Amino acid sequence: MDKTMEIFPKEKRKFQFYEKLREKYSVKRKSKSEGKNVSDYLFLLPDVFVLVCRLALEKRLSISNKLFMSAVAAYFMLPIDIIPDFVPFVGFLEDFILAIFAFDYLFKEIDNKIILDNWSGEADMLETTKKVVSLANKQISSKVLKKIKKIVNSKGGSDE
Repeated sequence: MDKTMEIFPKEKRKFQFYEKLREKYSVKRKSKSEGKNVSDYLFLLPDVFVLVCRLALEKRLSISNKLFMSAVAAYFMLPIDIIPDFVPFVGFLEDFILAIFAFDYLFKEIDNKIILDNWSGEADMLETTKKVVSLANKQISSKVLKKIKKIVNSKGGSDE
C-alpha cells in the first residue's frame, strides 16, 4: 500500500501526485558506504512543505494547529514578507527565523506519530531536521525569537 493511502485512507488521495513524483525521481545510492540517498536531501524542502500542507488538513489536529500550519504554508508561498527577501541577508534571515519558530512549534505541539504518519521522506531525515531546528533555536537570539512569537501570537489569536 502506498504512503498516501495510509495517510488519507477514506478521502480522495490528497498529495498522491507528490508520492508518485518522489518515487519517480528518487536517486538510489549505490552502496551503504555512500551515506544517504541524494534524493533524501533533494526532497527535504518539498517533504517539509508537503508535511505542513498535510498537517493543515489533518483531522487529528486542533483547529488552532491547522490554522497555524496553513499560515506557515501561506507565508512561504506568498511573495509578501515582513522583511522583503531583496533586503540583503536580513530578508532571508527573517524567513529562516520564522521557519525555525514554525518547526519548533510543530515538534513541540504535535504528536510525533501524527508527524510521522504525514511524513513522506525517510524517518531519520525528520530526526535530522529536528536536530537542526534545536541547534538553530539555541543560536537565535532569544530577544528576536520572543519578538517574532509576540507578533505571531498577536495575529493568531488564542487556542481553542
